[in-house]
Amino acid sequence: MNTIEIFNKITRHLDLLGLLVNSTKSMITSCNNGRFDLVDNISENRERLINIIRLLQDDIEAEIQNNKVIYPQEDIEIFKSWIQDVTELVHENQKLDDECLNLLSQAKESTTKEISTVFKKRQQFQGYNLNNVKNR
Repeated sequence: MNTIEIFNKITRHLDLLGLLVNSTKSMITSCNNGRFDLVDNISENRERLINIIRLLQDDIEAEIQNNKVIYPQEDIEIFKSWIQDVTELVHENQKLDDECLNLLSQAKESTTKEISTVFKKRQQFQGYNLNNVKNR
């Protein structure tokens, strides 16, 4: 594989990482809007995207580490820059993931409390149901 092909793969890889960050932001927006059905949908697509990113990164790394090719210094600098960009995007996405998990956890707690309250009120209301009172 020539250097141009590797650079094209690197560009595609960074674009996909950008899409990953955007999908995580979309999950956060959906959480904030209470659209947990969208969160689930985005999460499934995001998982596929992560697998594609992983495969592409493995392919790029294998090609770069190919011992048969000696890369000029400017190519090596591009590879180093790519690694830095990947690291930054991964850290950004990790922060967004943490934020999303916190929002989902809060929603879970809120829903649990709401279910508990409804259940308790239903139990209290059953005590006042006159249809259950026996005639003496």
